[in-house]
Amino acid sequence: MMDNRPDAVCTTPCSVDAAPGRHLIAVSLDGYQAERREVDVGTNPVELPAVVLHALGGTLMLTSIPNGGAVLVDGKPTGKTTPAQLTLAPGSYKITVEHEGRQATQTVQLGTGISYLKITL
Repeated sequence: MMDNRPDAVCTTPCSVDAAPGRHLIAVSLDGYQAERREVDVGTNPVELPAVVLHALGGTLMLTSIPNGGAVLVDGKPTGKTTPAQLTLAPGSYKITVEHEGRQATQTVQLGTGISYLKITL
């Protein structure tokens, strides 16, 4: 979308006619953060560099009893110990906490925003 105008929208790859001057270009896709760029348009065509969209993420605030457990996401070590803050794309994850030879796993469904999970070993 250009300049927040509903009549200046197209699906990439695309081109938009713009009068000379500074314009705001917004690239958006459901499930991703919108990217905005200011573009100075002259008399020659302007090509934007590639725009990388980032998936919307959620934050998992993870605690355990006892604290200090190693955190794994879908069986992969994160290098973090509880209490921990994990930023993950929306979806379903198996969260495992390991501490002194014991482990516990719970499945969590993350969306955007903050979710809380306490795992007792």
